[in-house]
Amino acid sequence: MQILYIELHPSSETKVELRYQKLNGQGYEKQILRISDIEDAIALAERDIYVSMPDPVAIGQKLFGWLDGDGRWLSRALADCQGELLVLAIANLAKLPHLPWEVLHDREGFLIDRTFPKVVTVRWTKGEVVANEPADRPLRVMFMATDPKGVEPRTTFFIEEKSNPIYT
Repeated sequence: MQILYIELHPSSETKVELRYQKLNGQGYEKQILRISDIEDAIALAERDIYVSMPDPVAIGQKLFGWLDGDGRWLSRALADCQGELLVLAIANLAKLPHLPWEVLHDREGFLIDRTFPKVVTVRWTKGEVVANEPADRPLRVMFMATDPKGVEPRTTFFIEEKSNPIYT
């Protein structure tokens, strides 16, 4: 399994800095991307976040092309992947987490439909995440006796309750 770490950092109101770590783990490469290139995808994601996407192929191609850029680094990373699984770990610090990264499409098909390498897109948070402590609260349980039909001997609830009290 290989993991390709992708970070989107805001560099200005209209641009984000894309940082991606090469598959061999030798540091990051950077490029500046214009948010205006994907404004229609952003508008669709904000408007249709809870309904079906009108054209996931077009949105996926636009997002893939935007990430891939002129250097075609994402296409090269897919071609250079030596393992059976490639994880695209996207840390989105540029306030674009609502974009549908799962529909990335390289004009041949959705990345998640590939068979070699298998591609999994995940959202990740850079740095340490603090786990919340579970609340200490009482356990509230209700037990209910049942008497299925067609089973002998029949249950006599009142007699059994008197002879075998249940303590919780």
